Amino acid sequence: MPRSLGLCRTAPLLLLLLLLPGPALDPDALTRDEYTPFGYYLAAGADVASSHQLLARIDRYAPDVPGQTASEHQGTLGYNFFATSGVRVLINYQAPTTDLAAGVITLRLQAALQ
Repeated sequence: MPRSLGLCRTAPLLLLLLLLPGPALDPDALTRDEYTPFGYYLAAGADVASSHQLLARIDRYAPDVPGQTASEHQGTLGYNFFATSGVRVLINYQAPTTDLAAGVITLRLQAALQ
């Protein structure tokens, strides 16, 4: 179960640390004590102007499962634009920390249905 260790929100800053410790995904598995997946992420954001927000995030996940031995380390830079109270545009660049040039850019449009 994810556990938030700290959330700091003061107008215009946000800082969040989330730990993802845990036993095997199947608690009834005979080998449940052999696998110990672990992960975390640290996110920070700032409101840089009215309706504009910049974000940065570092995350790591070590699955510790057969067939997937490499842990994942990712870095993300993001920009959020709040067009209205119900519409948000998000642009993110996410890349492995070992090769920042190998990242991808995602663009999302979110709308709240009221």
